[in-house]
Amino acid sequence: MNKESVIVTKLNIKLKGERKHFQIKLPSDIKSIIGIECSVRMIDAWPVPPVDPPREIINPDGTITVIMPEDDSHVAIKEKYKANQFVGEVRIQSYDLLNWFYVSDVYANDVNLNLCDVSDVFFRVKEHSHGIPKHEEIMTIPGITTLVQGWFLDAIGKQYNQNLRYEVSIYVWIKTED
Repeated sequence: MNKESVIVTKLNIKLKGERKHFQIKLPSDIKSIIGIECSVRMIDAWPVPPVDPPREIINPDGTITVIMPEDDSHVAIKEKYKANQFVGEVRIQSYDLLNWFYVSDVYANDVNLNLCDVSDVFFRVKEHSHGIPKHEEIMTIPGITTLVQGWFLDAIGKQYNQNLRYEVSIYVWIKTED
């Protein structure tokens, strides 16, 4: 009989551009890895994107026109799609294999959850309309490997040029023999 379980690995990131190496110990009776997921929990406050400064244009007659950046107070009138916050990249490989078997970008929570009205009959509720889609692939680890290694590379700290503290959780779903 097969049994499914999860192994959780938590990484604390503190420095901008930090590359955190990790190892995950697997049980000796593992049959396969059936899925991997990642999540992020910020310890510090989320960084605020920089505001575009006003621009000045000198007209041919010598007058100056000041162009203000777009005012966010009109968000209720016109809906805006915002890109999800890219936090970093994770890679995992087996000691038996020379190549990475899992490479993924890690994003923060979906910022577009309430963007549009999903009550319309023609717009059915789907996983990709209510959150960041999770895709799991069945990955069979050959040999008798009981250890995998990997690294996480910070991108959000480099983007904002700040040392941000946050925690990345890596969930390795496994299938074992009972």
